[in-house]
Amino acid sequence: MIFATIIAIGTFAFYASAHIVIPHLLVNKTDTGRWKHVLYGSIFLPFPPIQSRCPLPSLIIPLYANDEINKQNLTCGRAAFNSLPKTEIADVIAGEELGFQTWNEKDDGAPFTEESTYTFFHYGPGQVWLSRAPNDDLKSYYGDGDWFKVAYAGPEDNQTWKLDSRKHGIWKPINSYNFTLPRTTPPGAYLMRFEYIYPTSYNYSQFYVSCALVNIHSPDPSVKPGTPTGFAKFPGTYKLDDPGIEIPKNQDKSTVSTDSGLRLMEYKPPGPPVWTG
Repeated sequence: MIFATIIAIGTFAFYASAHIVIPHLLVNKTDTGRWKHVLYGSIFLPFPPIQSRCPLPSLIIPLYANDEINKQNLTCGRAAFNSLPKTEIADVIAGEELGFQTWNEKDDGAPFTEESTYTFFHYGPGQVWLSRAPNDDLKSYYGDGDWFKVAYAGPEDNQTWKLDSRKHGIWKPINSYNFTLPRTTPPGAYLMRFEYIYPTSYNYSQFYVSCALVNIHSPDPSVKPGTPTGFAKFPGTYKLDDPGIEIPKNQDKSTVSTDSGLRLMEYKPPGPPVWTG
């Protein structure tokens, strides 16, 4: 029994330290609370044997592309819509700075460490999408409509990603991604989807997905709403062999031993381009 418990705790520790949880919505760099406006369950699976003994609620498993790319889990995370009734809607203004933040040290008293749930440590990009709920009824919307991209955090140069806590071999924790919501975003109720992608060249690509519920207001009555373009479906748009999901070896930092062979600036993110308003 003791041996089995040690194995279970060790297994949890591996997954808890090896993957990423993104439960915080930021508005003008202010944290609005853990899971308050973000659908719960983005990358969790139940793990009852040690659930009551650990700060995280369950075993952390990413969405592996080869398993999930054609499933509803890709929309907002694994079983995320189960939390739709109790998730609050955040009021935001088009043109504001919004963002997402990983599970942080205040959630369980632990420090930022390498390869932890507290930082963006995988190699890859982040993207933000919006999908407006029919009749602006977010509580009955499961993200099966059209999505348009409003932000993208790609490579910083040929050797580093913008969301990479290990830039140039120096550990500097990055635990949030902020972007400016287009000022002409049409007012309405939206799912706002953040995806952090760990693309690989060996059919092991991973997605870390969280969705916030937001009610977007116009910054001023004089601002004419824009017309979003470049729509996608989740699931439906992404394919396993898309250039930004299954990448060439010269874009795979996890397999290239030296920076000299990397060509991250050649990376092509999956989906249509960013709509800037």
